[in-house]
Amino acid sequence: MLSISTAYHLDRNDSWQKLLDDTKRLGFRSLELNVEFPAEWLSDALRSVEKGEIAVSSLHNYCPRLERLPPGKTVYSGYLLSSEDEEERKLAVKYTVNTVECASRLGAKAVVIHAGDVVTEPSGREFAKFVRQFGIKSMLYARYFEEMKASRKKKSARYMNNLFKSLDEVVKSAERAKIVLGIENRYYYHEIPNIEETRQILDRYEGAALAYWHDTGHAEMFVRQGWVKEHVEFLEPFKKRIAGVHLHDVRGFTDHNAPGSGSFDFAILKKYMNPAVIPVIEAHPKASDSEVRGGIKYLTKIGLI
Repeated sequence: MLSISTAYHLDRNDSWQKLLDDTKRLGFRSLELNVEFPAEWLSDALRSVEKGEIAVSSLHNYCPRLERLPPGKTVYSGYLLSSEDEEERKLAVKYTVNTVECASRLGAKAVVIHAGDVVTEPSGREFAKFVRQFGIKSMLYARYFEEMKASRKKKSARYMNNLFKSLDEVVKSAERAKIVLGIENRYYYHEIPNIEETRQILDRYEGAALAYWHDTGHAEMFVRQGWVKEHVEFLEPFKKRIAGVHLHDVRGFTDHNAPGSGSFDFAILKKYMNPAVIPVIEAHPKASDSEVRGGIKYLTKIGLI
């Protein structure tokens, strides 16, 4: 069953009931609860799930919304599972376990995980901004990219070790709760995991409650910024371990558009979808309702859902 992420329409609704009505009006009967989902709506959401009014396919870590954040942090990366700060790493584990437990109560199947960062110089954010401004044919592109790759390669092992330490704990909780942890490919080059790190994670937790979560926009941005050659490089190695897919389109260097409203060829995904893979439209509020409804029609037309 196709879900829509509450990243699309949560901000325009001030109660669970309004969000529920809005979801149905858009043509969905299933939701992914994102990182901004308020804790005070959980009890109402539980009642709606119990009544069969809505299904919850997945939660996006951290969920419900984190209320206490370190200075300079946002709900999207409040605590990192890969952090070198042991206190932060432990809090990341604590709040991830809480998300897993909430997912279990709501009858969800998976929790989408942002695995962390590798601190690089230049940073992935700075480099992405450079690419958007000057493109991949700029004279400085190759130089900056090589510097960032070298910085990331030199430091990645220690951040991966921190991540493994965290996942060792979280996987146990997920297995008890019968929830799959979906390790999502990320938007910036410095973020964990890259393709090789995804392979390392899946190998380490083979047979455990952990799989790969594919994000179409993020992967396509890696292609358009010259970091990988083909979109399927993110899919082919992990085709037997895909838990779910965030479906959103790309226009130039901008993602999180409704499927069918940009230039990404979603037909690429067809061979990797099966009934066990959770499909979620993750359009952001910049998309219109008509574009989102059009996205459902488009995905149906090409046989993806």
